[in-house]
Order: sequence, then structure tokens, then C-alpha cells
Amino acid sequence: MPLADGLPAGTVVQIMDLDEPQLAYPELLVRHAEAALTTQFGAPELPFTTDARIRHALAAAIAHQAGTSALVVQLTVQYILTAPEGFDLA
Repeated sequence: MPLADGLPAGTVVQIMDLDEPQLAYPELLVRHAEAALTTQFGAPELPFTTDARIRHALAAAIAHQAGTSALVVQLTVQYILTAPEGFDLA
């Protein structure tokens, strides 16, 4: 397995699909979105990234719209951070 190449002998590798419904805990998706929207982790300084209340509300809306998909959360956050014309989560 190419991902495991170079790891010490005997290392156990488990590939997890984060889009599997049993791994998609709603609160974890909110935390994922919130972290990705945080300036500490590279998000630009914008009104919705610097204000903790707004950032959390936006993260919760993103997670809700994403359903069970961590990938959708990440793609949505990337879109929002690069959408100069604004965005609509509706």
C-alpha cells in the first residue's frame, strides 16, 4: 500500500472514509468547518472568520447543509473563503 510505504515494520494502517455515515458526527462537522474558518489555521481576516459567534453560526450552517460529508464541508469552506462576490448557503 503506497500510503504505508516508509512506515516502521509492524505499523498498522487503517484507511477511513470520512464520508461514511457512521463517522460523520454532526458536531465534528461543525468543528471541522469552524477550524477551517479560523484565521489561526490560515483563513483570511474577514468579518465571519474573526468574530467567534459569527464563525460558529456559519460553521453550523455549513455542517447542516453538508449532511454527513466532511468533503462537502471542506469544499464549501474553500468556496466561501474565495468568493469575492459573497455567498448564499440557502
